Amino acid sequence: MSEEKRERTVKKYYKDEYHPQYNLSRSNILLYAEIFKLKDVETIFEFGCNIGRHLNRLNNFGFDSFGMDINEKWIKEAKKNGLLAHVGNENDLQKLVMNSVDLVFTNSVLCHMPAKEAEVAINELKRIARRYVIFFECVTKDEKFWWVHDYEKHGFKRVLSSDSHLKGKNGATYNLYLCEL
Repeated sequence: MSEEKRERTVKKYYKDEYHPQYNLSRSNILLYAEIFKLKDVETIFEFGCNIGRHLNRLNNFGFDSFGMDINEKWIKEAKKNGLLAHVGNENDLQKLVMNSVDLVFTNSVLCHMPAKEAEVAINELKRIARRYVIFFECVTKDEKFWWVHDYEKHGFKRVLSSDSHLKGKNGATYNLYLCEL
């Protein structure tokens, strides 16, 4: 499969076919633990929020959170559940105000984006963040759905590494990267 066809296939899958994410996993708990360690965080933006499972939990913990996802169906469900969420992709991030959110994060989103799109997203997410950016991303190479990116060249530090909660299915490894601004 050509790289161009692979990119189109992946984008269509996540835009139209990807399943909703309801469950809490071990990797989610690790993500939340890192968020709770950060100081002076009140507002949070999640890029790739799906149906808003993280937004809902973070709001319940007292944060003011909102998100964006490429899948219109899941954004409708998030809104139905009272969450602040918008349909959009990496190009729509430019609509958000610079330094407007204490923490910006992704959870297994950038690893599903080709390099050019991921670069746009990384730069925009850093622009939006006031204090911190967290990327919790897969670093296992897969020829179908994953791309591995160099987050450290953008000023991120790898904080932890975790095997996937889906270990029996894909054996993926996820790293959590943190950038303090």
